[in-house]
Amino acid sequence: DKMFPALGFGAQLPPDWKVSHEFAINFNPTNPFCYGVEGIAQAYSACLPHIRFYGPTNFAPIINHVARFAAQALQQEKAAVGNSSSPVLFYI
Repeated sequence: DKMFPALGFGAQLPPDWKVSHEFAINFNPTNPFCYGVEGIAQAYSACLPHIRFYGPTNFAPIINHVARFAAQALQQEKAAVGNSSSPVLFYI
């Protein structure tokens, strides 16, 4: 379906400017999915004027999020198809 969750990390977010190391770049935490690479690039460009980068960057929350997501997807696929697996792609 070409829908990908797109998450950002290491930024202060409006309205209270609290630091987040795991946020949906489309600012929709219940549906962080974007359509294709172009959708990810558009969401990233749209979020930049609304955030403040913040360091040091803590990668642990985003890595744990992706690991949980991959484990859940694998379990769902095994239940639906049997004992198969699918690749997970993660960019930093």
